[in-house]
Amino acid sequence: MLLRIQDRILLGLAFLGDLFEDVAGVGGLAGFSYKQIYGFVPRRYRKSNFQAGLYYALRTEKIKRIIKNGEVFLRLTGKGKKKLIRDFPLIWFQKKKWDGLWRVLPYDIREIKKRQRDRLRNKLYELGFKQFQKSVYLSPLPIENEMEEFLKTLKLEGKAHLLLSNKVLGIENRELAEKLWQVDKLNRKYKKLLSRLVKAGTEKELKEVRSDFFELLAEDPFLPKELLPKEWLRERVEREILNLN
Repeated sequence: MLLRIQDRILLGLAFLGDLFEDVAGVGGLAGFSYKQIYGFVPRRYRKSNFQAGLYYALRTEKIKRIIKNGEVFLRLTGKGKKKLIRDFPLIWFQKKKWDGLWRVLPYDIREIKKRQRDRLRNKLYELGFKQFQKSVYLSPLPIENEMEEFLKTLKLEGKAHLLLSNKVLGIENRELAEKLWQVDKLNRKYKKLLSRLVKAGTEKELKEVRSDFFELLAEDPFLPKELLPKEWLRERVEREILNLN
């Protein structure tokens, strides 16, 4: 997933403001400076592109500007948070304890309804599902309400069903998570990023690490901790990057 400038601005404010926690409202969120947010933008983007994205986010009231001691700070608004929840729904499940249930969605949609079937598949991937078998998708995330609403909107009742199961016979939960989401491979990427972070000696190198961290977040399935490797490194990378700001 290629992150746009506006995505990086909003995610940067959410990340720095620790909005991955369950935050009620935005009144208590600290502001962050222009320089801090710009640190999450990769070199391939011109500064003028970042400034245009920043202006658009301000104009559409997804962020707001605060002046404190003569310095400009930025803060995510309630509107900006709603956009993040809509565009990156999986992020908001990461701190919740897993209920131990797998969401299983089999469907039976004829070939002549290909467009309808493709819309369903796109929605499943958006909500973090992975294909388990042909026409059967799996997720551990509590997305029943979203799927029920989507199936009704697309008029797929009777063609697709969401089932709940506490076990997939013949395979352990962590093994299943690795098979479908390849979390060990992703964890190795976080490990390499951590190593680069430790070795980074210039602001340029640190900016590249921050930028690459956001690219990994776009790959991350945000599975419950119970399904991740025991030494999951994303949180450690987060802390180390936060310590730099």
